[in-house]
Amino acid sequence: MSVFQLSPGSHHQLGAQFVAEDTCNFAVYSEHATAVDLCFFQGTEETHRLRLPARTGHIWHGKVTGDFSGLSYGFRVHGPWQPEKGHLFNPDKLLLDPYATEIDGPTLFHESMVTVDEDGNRESTDSAPHAPRGVLRGPDSFDWQ
Repeated sequence: MSVFQLSPGSHHQLGAQFVAEDTCNFAVYSEHATAVDLCFFQGTEETHRLRLPARTGHIWHGKVTGDFSGLSYGFRVHGPWQPEKGHLFNPDKLLLDPYATEIDGPTLFHESMVTVDEDGNRESTDSAPHAPRGVLRGPDSFDWQ
């Protein structure tokens, strides 16, 4: 199992940005979050969960050093559960990085992706095995053309 080193990193560019072969900066925007976890996956198995250590304005960020070979990733975001204000934070639900340059397959609905149960309460089934994840390919691997 890989060991990762985590530092504050930068908030200047959203998404996953490789700064070296074994170092990637992650940044995601959330105005109302109280914490953001970066989760790594091998296939559908979550192998690591790292709390992003820094927040600049409304951007949560962290720089991770380690072996990213064959890994995908997603975010679990903590925050208020206040449906009346539109805040449906639920760390049981894995979120796709909106800046991911590649995802790990087609997205099909699964009942674990539902955030609110029939009574209006927070649904606690983990969606990660069925949720789309961003793919980590290393520096300069994405063809922008």
